[in-house]
Amino acid sequence: MDDFSMKSRPMAIQELCDNDDFASSIIVDPVLGFKTHKMHQNYIAPSETTQLCCSQFIKKYNYDSDLNSTLNHIFSLDHVKQYVENLKPQESCNFRNHLIRFIMLFNIDSGFIVQPCHRYSAENCIGVKMIATRRWFKKDIIESLAGVIGEMSEEEEAKILKKDVNDFSVMFSTRKQKAQLWLGPASYINHDCNPNCRFVPTGETAIVQVIRELSPGDEITCFYGENFFGDNNERCECVTCEKNCKGVFMEKAGFSQEVFSNDTKEATKVCYALREKHSKSYKHFNYQRGEIMTLELDRIRAFEFAREMFDEMFQNIAMPEPEPDSENQNEDTPSPEFIKEPSPVKKHAALPKTTLRRRRSSQPAQQSVRFSKRIRGLRAESPEHCVISEILSSVIEQVSKTLS
Repeated sequence: MDDFSMKSRPMAIQELCDNDDFASSIIVDPVLGFKTHKMHQNYIAPSETTQLCCSQFIKKYNYDSDLNSTLNHIFSLDHVKQYVENLKPQESCNFRNHLIRFIMLFNIDSGFIVQPCHRYSAENCIGVKMIATRRWFKKDIIESLAGVIGEMSEEEEAKILKKDVNDFSVMFSTRKQKAQLWLGPASYINHDCNPNCRFVPTGETAIVQVIRELSPGDEITCFYGENFFGDNNERCECVTCEKNCKGVFMEKAGFSQEVFSNDTKEATKVCYALREKHSKSYKHFNYQRGEIMTLELDRIRAFEFAREMFDEMFQNIAMPEPEPDSENQNEDTPSPEFIKEPSPVKKHAALPKTTLRRRRSSQPAQQSVRFSKRIRGLRAESPEHCVISEILSSVIEQVSKTLS
C-alpha cells in the first residue's frame, strides 16, 4: 500500500455517496454495532462474518496504529474485493483515501472518539457524536477529522436527496449559489447553536477548526445554519437550545414562539454567555501556571482518557485466538504457557551462615587456614552438611599448601 498522502481527484456525487456508505459500513458500523446514516436507504450491510473481521482489524489498529497492515487486511476481504474490482484506477484511489479517513477515527492519538448518540429524534435516537479525548485550544485544527465536499446540480439534488431522510449533510453555498453535500467522518459532528468548532472548506475537502476551548469529554459541535432545522431552527434539539429553552424545548416548557419575547431571549442569552466565559477564563488561568508541566500532564491524561474510552468501546469485540505453530510443536507437547521451568537452585542454601563470612587479609594462606579450621569446627545439622564440609576442607587444605 502506498502512503495515504497520495493525492486524489474530486469525486462525483454518486461516487462520493457510494464510497461513504461502503466505508462507514465496514469501519464504523461493525464497531458501534448499528447502522449509521447512509445516503442510499436500500443499502445492504455486509455479512456478519465480514463485519466481525473488520471490527477485529480496527481494534488491532487502535492498539498498534499500523495503517498499512490494516489496509492490507481490509482489502483482502472478498466483500471489499468485489467492490474495488468494478472501480477504475482513479476511483480505486479515491475510495482508498476515503477509507483511510474513516480508519483515522480509531487512532488513539487523533484527539477524539466516535460514540453512539441517542439525543436526536430525526435519527430515531440512534446516531453518532464526536467526543474530544484531549484538550483543544482556539484556532487548533483537528487534522484527523476530515470531511469531503461534493457540489450538487439541481438534477442530482432531486435524484439523490429525500427530505428528512438523507439530507442531513447538505449545505447551501451562498458564494457559489449551489447545494453542497458534506460527507466523510466530519459529517458525524452534530449541530449546536453555540458551537465549539467550525467547518473550513479547503477545496474538495473540509477541515474542522476549534473556535472555543475543548476539554476531554466535550462533544465536538458545529453550527449548521440559522434555518437548518426549520425557521429560526424551531425544531432544533441541541444542548444549547435545551439549556435556553429554545427550539423544540420551547413547546415542551409550555412556551410559544409569540409569547417568548425578544427581551427574554436576550436575557437568557447574556446569562448563559457570562457563565461560560467565566468558566473558560478560569481554565485558561489554571493552565498558565507551570505551562511545561501542565502540557506533559495533559498529554498523559489525554492518552489515559482515550485508552479507557476505546477499551470500553472494544470490550465486546473478541479477537481471534493465535494459531499454534504446527512445525515446532507436536500435538502431545503442551503449549509453552503450560511448560514450567525448573526452579533455580539457591546457592549456599544448605550451608550455615557462618561459612559465608570472610575477612579481608593481606596473607591469603593464613586466611585459608583459619577458614579451614572454622569449617572443621562446625556442627553438622545433616549428612549433606557433613559431606560439603569435608569437601570444602580438603579443597582449602590443597589451596593453602600450594600458596605456602
